[in-house]
Amino acid sequence: MDTAWTLRALPGSLAREDGTFARVVDGPERPVPAVSRQLAAEAERARAHHASRGASGPDTPGEVAAVLRPIDAARAVDLLTALAANNLLHPARDRRDRAHARAAAEHAGGLLGQGSAWHTHLATDWPRVRGRNPVTRHTVDGLAAGTGSHFTVALLQVAVD
Repeated sequence: MDTAWTLRALPGSLAREDGTFARVVDGPERPVPAVSRQLAAEAERARAHHASRGASGPDTPGEVAAVLRPIDAARAVDLLTALAANNLLHPARDRRDRAHARAAAEHAGGLLGQGSAWHTHLATDWPRVRGRNPVTRHTVDGLAAGTGSHFTVALLQVAVD
């Protein structure tokens, strides 16, 4: 199996809904905060009309790093699934097929391998409680990102409440 080809196809599986963005970086492992900031900038450009007027958010990878915390691979798969399948504002409302999102998330986690490192800024018990440590200038955002096997993968959903 060609890991690079498979990982490059995953953003299409995970980020098919409006307001959801994914990035896979191939090559020497890139720091999660740098890739996450690039993805946040892409979301901010694509959804500028939805950004909160005057809102601030992290502008540098260092500022993103300050709001991220490590999570284990199982939690990462749960978050990737939720970000791909659920609406951040209304987690009980599915945006897409949950089984497909789960399979894609498990596949991404498996391809990054056992030594992968995963991060998020979301509260431990999300989706029941949303913490407010944004990675974008949108009123609501959710990020899960990981690195391993010479790849970095990030999935971000932005919404307006």
